[in-house]
Amino acid sequence: KGYSAGQGPGKPSGTSAGSSHGGRGNGNAVCYGSFRHPVESGSGGGSWNGAGKAWGGGVISIDVKGTTTVEGGVTANGERKDWDGPSGGSVYLSTRFLAGNGTISANGGNLVNGGLGGGGRVAVYLTDAGATFDDFAGLIAAYGGRSDATSSGVGSSGTVFLSLASDPEDGGTLVLDNGDIAKYGSNAYSGGTDFPLIDEVDHRQNANLKVVIGKYGHIVSRGPITVKELEMSDSTGKLNLNGQPLSILSTVHRSRKKPKDALGHWQGDWPGTVSYDTAGSPILWGAGFLLFVR
Repeated sequence: KGYSAGQGPGKPSGTSAGSSHGGRGNGNAVCYGSFRHPVESGSGGGSWNGAGKAWGGGVISIDVKGTTTVEGGVTANGERKDWDGPSGGSVYLSTRFLAGNGTISANGGNLVNGGLGGGGRVAVYLTDAGATFDDFAGLIAAYGGRSDATSSGVGSSGTVFLSLASDPEDGGTLVLDNGDIAKYGSNAYSGGTDFPLIDEVDHRQNANLKVVIGKYGHIVSRGPITVKELEMSDSTGKLNLNGQPLSILSTVHRSRKKPKDALGHWQGDWPGTVSYDTAGSPILWGAGFLLFVR
């Protein structure tokens, strides 16, 4: 298991709050760790009136030279307690092939009430040139913690990183998805997932990365972002530019809302809340600068 209550890099500032790791808990501590090579334990939740004392998720690292078949669970989830959720831990899996229909997860801890912890980090590397993730029918997740009380909301999703043997060192696919949490309504969003991390000063290190923002995924930009492709695959996904530039090194993205350059690509100051022209019309907000580069 990970850090004990009130301990760890993502510990909340208050006693009645959830901790952070790959995603922010409602204690709003900054995210930490690496989405490509997760090795950090989850942080413990706050401890309301000494109750709860929930431990963060632990660390799992597996290197398989053949096929990994997951029928049960490979989990580094935060502990479930009555109050104040811990964050999820880390799962790192390197294998030639991945099969089965089980679960690989580093979810924030679920709880009865109180603060919600953020999801942890999962990274799965397929090392055989012929391997794809299509052979795995299960779930790979880093969901934020859920509360039995819908009024308490949900912790932010952590990160799931998927890499094929053909991906370059700065490539792969980063997925931010928090599952189906529609029942929480406006409480379904917490502090978001920091990307890039504040100490990642060279934003070009992800120039071949594909970022997928799925159900209730919520990225908050903490610095300049440069990626190869951005896919906002669900109408509940959000990206807060937070005053930062976003560069997409792809020609497949379009917007009907704003003027385009001579190559037909949109670029310019992002004014604030506005629908982005993809299936389902997800939302970008937080004034910044958006640039598409051929």
